[in-house]
Amino acid sequence: MNQKSRGSGEELRQRFVDAARELLREPVTDLDLRKVAERAGKSRTAPYLAFGRTEEGGGLAGLRLAVASEGFRELGNRMDGALRSSRYSEEGLRGMAAAYLAFAGEEPRLFRLMFGPEVADALGDPVPDGPGRVERERLNRERVRTEFIFLEAIGMEEDGYLRQHGTLEAEDLAGAVWAILHGVAMLTIDGQWGATSLGVLDDPEALAATTLRFLTTATSEEMAPARRALEEAIRQKESGDLPDVPLADLEGPDLGVAEAHPMLMPEESLASPSPRMSAVRFESRGAPALDFPPPDSPALRRARAHAHLMDGARILWIDDTPEWVASEAEVFTALGAEVVMAESTDEALDQLHRDPFDLVLSDISRGGRDDEGIRALPRVSKAAGGAPVIFYVARVREDRPAPAGSFGIAGHPEELVHLVFDVLERRG
Repeated sequence: MNQKSRGSGEELRQRFVDAARELLREPVTDLDLRKVAERAGKSRTAPYLAFGRTEEGGGLAGLRLAVASEGFRELGNRMDGALRSSRYSEEGLRGMAAAYLAFAGEEPRLFRLMFGPEVADALGDPVPDGPGRVERERLNRERVRTEFIFLEAIGMEEDGYLRQHGTLEAEDLAGAVWAILHGVAMLTIDGQWGATSLGVLDDPEALAATTLRFLTTATSEEMAPARRALEEAIRQKESGDLPDVPLADLEGPDLGVAEAHPMLMPEESLASPSPRMSAVRFESRGAPALDFPPPDSPALRRARAHAHLMDGARILWIDDTPEWVASEAEVFTALGAEVVMAESTDEALDQLHRDPFDLVLSDISRGGRDDEGIRALPRVSKAAGGAPVIFYVARVREDRPAPAGSFGIAGHPEELVHLVFDVLERRG
């Protein structure tokens, strides 16, 4: 076949696909070869020139495959465009979901055809070489592309927007998101929302956001106060922009060999969480890379992924200079925790006798004693009912372990956030 013939054949195929899509936009018009040929202004036998004979997997079956392929191509373009146009990954995920639901609402008959049994049966039947096999291959390519866009949306979740669901891989989460969205789409286009009192949302964007909320955690907007507080705490720590710090808080007293808290395995003491899947940049399809903001730090990603654990947590913080740790405390309050400050051991014990706390943060040097935090640890732990105690100092000496009986010790805001979430994750 010469180039002109190939071009003419492709043009004829597209005319029939366009005609078929016009019919599918009508409420009840059946999709058959005769009506498609008439709508395209061609003879009744002309569709066989474009799609092959019925016994070759062509005919009406080939037309359906071609129309479904066109549907997946358009759906994929919409989803991909929404994913690219958003600055933050969670916005991209919501936008992609909204595009999926909007397409289903605008093209309900095409959407049913794409995922219907007729297309599935045609894909499952053996087909000899010819136009029918070509249409099947086209459809498979477009379907795989749609699946890959779902996977890209999940892979871009470097910021930890999706909850951690055990050991689920990105493929598992992508499949779960697709299944949920598809169920919502079918309920919508089949008019089931009108027959239920469980909830009705006509806006695809609002519906997508509500649907994904079951899988997601804090958004970038919700995390902004905690991010600013953590950045300020890190800046103060690393620049030394604090009042004069006692030597004991810089290095800690000579603690000797300490035992780790029974809740904390040694190798977990200050370990960062496993890195999330790296952001996907689309170069594989020849498109420009997405311009996202700098990714969150490991501690903040962990906070995003497990923000629900911080909601309602009660933290007692013992420090005789609370202004030094104001930014660190703001990180936890911005995430939903209640932080109660105590400037002395006696004040802390009074608080612990009155109210329960999930954990205690403490300095080491206070009240004129270089090791007051360690001296008070047995009484504080007893009054706290076994709630873990974490020491937070200006700098941790690597050759000195955490004080015996404590959960751990941190000298940097990121380390502190990790230790606090270590406690909250074990609490449940």
